[in-house]
Amino acid sequence: IPVRWAPDGREFYFDHDQRGHQVYRILAVNARDGSVRCVAEETSRTFVDAAHKTWRHWLDTTGELIWMSERDGWCHLWLYDIRTGQPIRQLTRGEWVVREVVRVDEAAREVWFLASGRRAGEDPYHRHLCRVNLNGGEVVQLTDADGDHEVEFSPSGEWFIARWSRPDHPPVHELRAARDGRCIATLERADISALLAAGWTLPERVCAPGRDGRTPIWGVVIRPSRFDASKPYPVVE
Repeated sequence: IPVRWAPDGREFYFDHDQRGHQVYRILAVNARDGSVRCVAEETSRTFVDAAHKTWRHWLDTTGELIWMSERDGWCHLWLYDIRTGQPIRQLTRGEWVVREVVRVDEAAREVWFLASGRRAGEDPYHRHLCRVNLNGGEVVQLTDADGDHEVEFSPSGEWFIARWSRPDHPPVHELRAARDGRCIATLERADISALLAAGWTLPERVCAPGRDGRTPIWGVVIRPSRFDASKPYPVVE
């Protein structure tokens, strides 16, 4: 069991995934008397995804914990008081999900993360870089292209490279400012002219309502390179 000690050595922490995966806790053990208390707890009537949804970041200097949770039905970030085991505030909220935390600036008290589903009408699988302050405030979205994003920060954290693409759009590399997402330069656009000249066709993005009549279901259709609309074809899902 991975164990983490408090900076002052008074207690150590470990994870407890209760049998059945419906209760998941970070527990603190007093190093002198062995008493145990709970720092963070997740419960679910189905199961807690301990493999992917229990990210955390310890803020030792302030005695806080940034914790990923699905407790409100969506994957979001919360700020906890390590000493009391109580949430200080919910950092992100809404009908969208945090996918991955990519950078934490403890001095500036800011966290950068990839999120999906924030913009209506866009494929909810697309990841966008966002930033939020640990002291509260609105989430700032730093990428805006209609595509899935990967990011890489400069050593100083002042800049980042955004690589985005879609099934029907070749990759684009951009240099952006981490403060406001401003595009400094387009570094490269992939050239697929040789592919198209060889007869390859781009996949088609599709969106249709689910069986409830309102939930948009996104996907792609990949047709044969010599597709003939007058002929029937089998569908492989």
